[in-house]
Amino acid sequence: GVGPDGHVASLFPDSSRPDGVEQLITTSDNGFVAHTQTTEFAVLDRLTLTYEAIEKSRKIMILLWGKRKQGILGMIEEGGALPVHQILQMEQSSVWYYS
Repeated sequence: GVGPDGHVASLFPDSSRPDGVEQLITTSDNGFVAHTQTTEFAVLDRLTLTYEAIEKSRKIMILLWGKRKQGILGMIEEGGALPVHQILQMEQSSVWYYS
């Protein structure tokens, strides 16, 4: 899924720079798991997969469910530099929307 700010997998808009260089604290030797923080949601400290780990997936599906996600669908279609856009640039990704 995608959060209202365009985050995916606890990769928040402020967790990477526009050039895609991650500003995450890597917590694993292989660089695939990272610690991230946000002040926007109830869970402030989170562990997440890095963009590099997600890109190694065979298939990436972003699921949007319900009318509350219509605005997010519009945001995705507009393009930009949010985490969801970085994930969708990966060739094995797709978006599924159900109302």
